Amino acid sequence: MRHLLKPPFIAAAIALAVFAAVTAIQRAGWLKRWELAIYDRMLAKRHDPAATDPRITIIKITDPDINKHNYPVRDGELARLLQIVLKAEPAVVGLDLYRDLPEPREGNELSTLEDVFRNADALRAIYLTPSSRTPGVPPPPSMKDSPDRLGFNSFPTDQLGGQSEGYIRRTWLFMEQASADSPPPQSLALSLAIGYLATLNDPSVATLSGSDDHKTIYFGKAVFHRFEKNDGGFVDARDDGFQIPMDFKGPSHFKEYSLEDALNGRIPAERIKGKIVLIGTNAESIKDELKTPLNIDTPGVEVHAQAVNQILRNVLDGAPLTRFLQGWQKYAWPLLWAILGAASGLALLRWPVLAPFAMVIGGLLLVWITREAFEHLWWLPLFEPGLNYGGAALGTVGLIHFWERRQRSDLMHLFSRHVSEKVAKNIWQDRETFLEGKRPRPRSVTATVLFTDFVGFSSASERIGDPAKLLDWLNEGMDHLARCVENHDGIINKYIGDAIMAVFGVPVPRTTPDELAQDATNSVRCALSMGETLEKLNARWKKNGQEEIGMRIGIFTGPLVAGSMGSAERLEFTVIGDTVNTASRLESTGKDEIPAPPGTRCRILVGESTYKLLGGRFEAEYVGEIHLKGKANTVAVYRVLREVTPPVAATAKDSSEPITIPKP
Repeated sequence: MRHLLKPPFIAAAIALAVFAAVTAIQRAGWLKRWELAIYDRMLAKRHDPAATDPRITIIKITDPDINKHNYPVRDGELARLLQIVLKAEPAVVGLDLYRDLPEPREGNELSTLEDVFRNADALRAIYLTPSSRTPGVPPPPSMKDSPDRLGFNSFPTDQLGGQSEGYIRRTWLFMEQASADSPPPQSLALSLAIGYLATLNDPSVATLSGSDDHKTIYFGKAVFHRFEKNDGGFVDARDDGFQIPMDFKGPSHFKEYSLEDALNGRIPAERIKGKIVLIGTNAESIKDELKTPLNIDTPGVEVHAQAVNQILRNVLDGAPLTRFLQGWQKYAWPLLWAILGAASGLALLRWPVLAPFAMVIGGLLLVWITREAFEHLWWLPLFEPGLNYGGAALGTVGLIHFWERRQRSDLMHLFSRHVSEKVAKNIWQDRETFLEGKRPRPRSVTATVLFTDFVGFSSASERIGDPAKLLDWLNEGMDHLARCVENHDGIINKYIGDAIMAVFGVPVPRTTPDELAQDATNSVRCALSMGETLEKLNARWKKNGQEEIGMRIGIFTGPLVAGSMGSAERLEFTVIGDTVNTASRLESTGKDEIPAPPGTRCRILVGESTYKLLGGRFEAEYVGEIHLKGKANTVAVYRVLREVTPPVAATAKDSSEPITIPKP
């Protein structure tokens, strides 16, 4: 299980967790507002304001028209308008005005208008289907039995926060059938498109057909796929009937004329003959305005025109509809960015200077891919993968940083506070191979062990008497000596009464000859520094009337077993082996026979294995082959005097007469 706690596995787990959380948030609809806002902006960016469609002409009833003719327009004037337009032989005429009631209400002008409604095959009128919010508006009475010449006047809108947001992003082709025997109601836009295409005498666009599952309609070059409620960034959107997304790639404005222009013959005949003519309102006093991604106050008649334009482009030109990720693709897209975000988080931990730029580039790449895909009519959600990307990146950085702090805390707890910054850094950098769970992995190493012990401590402690003063005095000395160990890249393995055991070359293994020599050199430099520190302490203690003391140090280099011992609650890093015993015996041997060098109170003895690694950097006296307590073989011992600069050639034996030590 230890490998599961490595940063890559933690990052992978975070990516999956963030993906699951963001997916749940997305499915709850909390991201829909942001996704739709981005979708609307991309629709607006994609729109070409210079686009035109010469096939469509709009006649608008404006405020000046209303001032002159009133509103609703009288039946007689509306009949005259339709007669003028129909006489110019349009392909089809769409009347975006409700005419379920006569105007004036007495009906004295209705008969003329009804004759036009009954006899004009090119005319299409609107009605409003009943809903939970409105009873609906019926079609003109004289056209109710001609469903192919009717189109409902509705567009689906989206719910945000339980209320209609009002923006139009889709259009219906058909609504649900009222009964199995009746044809499905068609939208005004589809009715106008069918009427126009019928005049082209092109068999390929004469009819439309559908798939057996009612999810696909084939019409000319178009393949219309039925919109489903969770397509793209939509969540539980209204998907009744057969809806398609509007691409708004057509014109936002069309060739337009006023009612007065039409009644007074100011519309060129070529702008009507063979064209799709839409008649509607565009007046401040008549609020027939709809919200679209292009404009929040688009006249309703223009929205119908945009829908007609799109259907014609789909059917005649084969222009594809906006497409959405389906099935597993919907989950793969945000999951990919969660993984990339976690990878960016890992990079941020490894390369903290460069990674922020990489994260920004990753975010820009997401935006660029989304924009490019949208230009090719693929809507890839942006906010959801962006949230996955940022969440996984920050989560990876945060959790791994927290986990590493825990690991660092565990390591530093094992090695106490007496670890130099350099050693601590080496431990941390090598933690993957160093740790096994929360314990250092047991391993065989070659290291240098240093033992110290105060000379005359028992007598000094008796003279001090007061336990508090004794501990203050002892702790002052230990604190200064501990700094010497830390300053020379060693670790204090333990305190044993008035003695210190320090090790150089652990816990991170040192294997090359140069590394082993450096450890030995550091240990001897540490010992000399301890001697100098003790001289300063003694001077201060003497000045303060406190006890003075001496010190013995033994140093030996050799093989060890390094690891942790103790229970899970109380672990202690330690080293064991004959090297430890030898260093301890070197410290205690010849207490009376081998004194400290003249003028000092610190004696330093090293074994031959250590001496050979020093490379002539220190002046030393050969003590001789000594039988150390508990060892069968003798050990060649040297007494270190001082460091020399430049180094001199080291020899295995000093030429001076050895000091004779009794065999224990």
